[in-house]
Amino acid sequence: MIAAFADLGYSLSGNDTKAMITEFQLEQKVIASKDEEGAGVYGPRTRAMLALLTEKRNAELAAAEQARNLLLTDHDAWEKQYKQAETTVTSFGQPQLKEK
Repeated sequence: MIAAFADLGYSLSGNDTKAMITEFQLEQKVIASKDEEGAGVYGPRTRAMLALLTEKRNAELAAAEQARNLLLTDHDAWEKQYKQAETTVTSFGQPQLKEK
């Protein structure tokens, strides 16, 4: 459970899990104030919000990884094409001046 909060950027201050959960609840609008019933409790609404945000984060990470792989594939294709063109151009040799 702590790792799921940490993945979303929430960390323990000392050993105070209640404070971390309360911070999460307030920021995600699970509760309206620190005095509200359920503040700092890892209950059903908090679990649901944590699951929702974790799912969203995982989807964003998967999309970023897919975009990265596409860029690397495109980069490799362009690099191969560049090397082929470079080989062709260098095979022409040095330019020579024609004498009149």
